[in-house]
Amino acid sequence: MNMTALDAIQGAYSMIGIFDQSSPLTPFETQLGLTTLQDLLDKWDNEELLVFSSTPYTFPFQNGIQTYQLGPVNQFTCNILGNVMTVLTGTPVIALGTSVLIAPGVAAGTIVESLVTGNQYLLNWTAPGPITGVQAGLCNPVAPNTNTFITGAQDYNWNIPRPVKIEKVSIQYPSGTNQPVEIEIPQIPLEEWVGIPQKNTQSLWPLLVYDDSAFPFRNLRFWPIPTAASSCILQVWEQLSALSSLTQNLYAPPGYAMAIKLTLAEYLALHFERALSPDFHAKALAARQAIDNINEGIPRMRYDPIWGGRSNDFTWASRGRVRI
Repeated sequence: MNMTALDAIQGAYSMIGIFDQSSPLTPFETQLGLTTLQDLLDKWDNEELLVFSSTPYTFPFQNGIQTYQLGPVNQFTCNILGNVMTVLTGTPVIALGTSVLIAPGVAAGTIVESLVTGNQYLLNWTAPGPITGVQAGLCNPVAPNTNTFITGAQDYNWNIPRPVKIEKVSIQYPSGTNQPVEIEIPQIPLEEWVGIPQKNTQSLWPLLVYDDSAFPFRNLRFWPIPTAASSCILQVWEQLSALSSLTQNLYAPPGYAMAIKLTLAEYLALHFERALSPDFHAKALAARQAIDNINEGIPRMRYDPIWGGRSNDFTWASRGRVRI
């Protein structure tokens, strides 16, 4: 399913006889439709009938960096003096004894002591150093036992909610100009990535990308490694939390479009005191049950050879819970 919020609203109004090409919707009717659609999607979200929106993000490439981490992190700044790190802004989730600090030119140091004060940590340096001064860092709030602090880490950690799906990946070159060229590059599977014999090849911009779909952070590996001032544009699917406009795109598996329109029509008919036939309600119920059955999935069955014949697996088509 791929439709805008306005498509769903107009479709629902049309079903109850309020909208057609000769009688456009009033601002009140449009706003009521948007609010009601939001309430419907909120209800479905609680029932795990998920709907997604498509969101573009633009990130700058860094010279010589191949892998970029995609997912939510806490940003912070800290001051390092000797072996004491003082957090200045932000509140990193730190599991003492397991978090690692990495700095350019300095080998890893591990936080091994408890808090000195409310915002200070002792560092155990394992290399020449230490570095001093104000540093930037990122902290993984999802897995606090494996935090990594990297000075300048915001350069190659793209801090957005982990997307459900990456729809398109494009390269914008050159960055910072009035007329950059945008080129879509293919996303390749693991088999093709493994088959690249020289992965450290460099070029002005990448030609392809491998997404490992890891959790809680997806890792995007680009080839060749970019060396010029260029940017990456990601068109990603995010679980829809709010409808911001009538033109916002909605994405979901097949079957959702009709279920949304029929159910929205039922809700809107109540506002306008429009009586709907039992057949209409039956169709709306059937549409909801159809997508609910897909979401629940069908269990795998096995034929026990004790009853005779050969052992066979009866595999029914099932996508399980819709997560895309």
